[in-house]
Amino acid sequence: MNPLPDTNLPSTLEVHITREDKQTGPFTVAQIRAMLDGGLLSAGDLAWHDGLDDWLPLWRVLGCPPPPPSANPPILPAVVAAYPSEYMVPREEPRGGIRREEAWKIILFVMVTFGLYGLYLLPHHNDQFARLSRRPRMHFWLLLTLTLATVGIFGVFYQLWLSASLNKFSEEMGTAGRNPSLCWHVTMLNFVSFTTAFSSAGMAIPFSLFLGGCAFWVIQKELNLYADRS
Repeated sequence: MNPLPDTNLPSTLEVHITREDKQTGPFTVAQIRAMLDGGLLSAGDLAWHDGLDDWLPLWRVLGCPPPPPSANPPILPAVVAAYPSEYMVPREEPRGGIRREEAWKIILFVMVTFGLYGLYLLPHHNDQFARLSRRPRMHFWLLLTLTLATVGIFGVFYQLWLSASLNKFSEEMGTAGRNPSLCWHVTMLNFVSFTTAFSSAGMAIPFSLFLGGCAFWVIQKELNLYADRS
């Protein structure tokens, strides 16, 4: 068992925190005490600073009372507003409005409709990501009009931007099972799809449509990670 550390810590000492398997910080002792008072941290979270041999519960490091059984203090809005976002402990919260879709359905519908199903999927994915991230989205009809007016070119570039944004969002959330190469996969699938269609003078359209359906699927697969939390 580790000996009790010196709890008479200077207020400016930097301490690292591990909460729900996610490491954050460093924070000063003064910031941590304020976050404890506001419910942003729990006394049962793990802490480490220079001089400690191992991670210890925060209550042992600061010398404060241990947490009661199954304590989960609520976050007070006034305290949240008082501290910048970098002081907040990141956490995943359920986001509503995400509907799970299967790969075969997306790829099959893209192929049998000769890609027209993509005119529905792109705004649909745009809407799902907007609900998930709570960020502004491009209006359905504006996105559809620009895609049609540019013979799909705007839609492809918008799909690449959407995959990059979703990739960054999943990285920021630390989502388990995320695809760190999402944008790269969508880019390559679209590139090979268009190259195949034009280089074969249309003879390989079914294969090109298959690749286009796969590009939509890898985006939906990432969105599916959040479907069970809706």
